[in-house]
Amino acid sequence: MATNKDKFFEMVNRVDFARRYWDEKGENILLEKVENDLGVLSSGEVAALKFLAGVWLGKNSLGFDFIDDFSSLDRRFLDVYKQWVMEPFFP
Repeated sequence: MATNKDKFFEMVNRVDFARRYWDEKGENILLEKVENDLGVLSSGEVAALKFLAGVWLGKNSLGFDFIDDFSSLDRRFLDVYKQWVMEPFFP
């Protein structure tokens, strides 16, 4: 049976750009890199990354806002988000 951490990285791997924000061992988020890149990513990438970081950290420290950010999520990430909403978990 997959652990919550395994399920999380299955989500991350479906969002092709996001994996680079976790260390190679998948133990830590590279939060400084995330924060530095928020200003250069597309609005959809920013929304996806804020959401993934919030799930990883177990808190909404980057300010994912369902109303504001949901409209900018692209289709491939929208499926990941919907799956998590239906069965939320935290690694």
